[in-house]
Amino acid sequence: MSRLIFTSFAPNFERDDVLLALRLLLGLYPKRDLDSSINKFKSSFAKRFAMKPNTVTMFSSGRAALMYALKALELPNDSEVITQAFTCVAVPNSIIWAGLKPVYADIDPKTYNIDVKDFEKKISSKTKVVVVQHTFGIPAPIKDIQKLSKKHGLILIEDCAHSLGVLYEGKPLGSYGDISIFSFGRDKVISCVFGGAAISPHKKYAQKLSDFEKNSLPQKPFFEFRSLIYLI
Repeated sequence: MSRLIFTSFAPNFERDDVLLALRLLLGLYPKRDLDSSINKFKSSFAKRFAMKPNTVTMFSSGRAALMYALKALELPNDSEVITQAFTCVAVPNSIIWAGLKPVYADIDPKTYNIDVKDFEKKISSKTKVVVVQHTFGIPAPIKDIQKLSKKHGLILIEDCAHSLGVLYEGKPLGSYGDISIFSFGRDKVISCVFGGAAISPHKKYAQKLSDFEKNSLPQKPFFEFRSLIYLI
């Protein structure tokens, strides 16, 4: 008999996760072990996408990963970013936080993913980026969007918050974009309290994202305490 995955708005966790949270709260998990665990995760995550570990960067959330992905592009402030209108508020918020302008394209009512024809209609001289969301884990028409992005000189960001583990024509979603972002929130495939990641096959973007990761401020102690006590 199959075991039902816990489906409420909380992480899927087991006893060892609770014990680890307790060790972290009590200061019994050395920083070197924590760094080692993060590096192991990066290595495993990168392997899935046939990339090197240094192409993976970790952030506090998927929306933070998207914001830093956009900042890594170093675009003029009046640049437009096309995204689909049916999306989480985190996407347009991240675009605005990066100093850019969201432009909304309609969706295909059968898949809830971006409509390719409407996407092309929304491209203007100020359009620099398209954010492609794979809604509910359903692959967007990523190859059609890739072709149009190359045709119009756009940067393609894959939003894989819903779709970690999904294959499309034999390749994992997240391996089609110039940058791809992932979420490890409570209700995601890798289910944590918070967390996100970005990957890029392009050295300049990966390096910029790595710089953001290294220079990010640590979370406040109360935020860390609240996150870890959630599991307990």
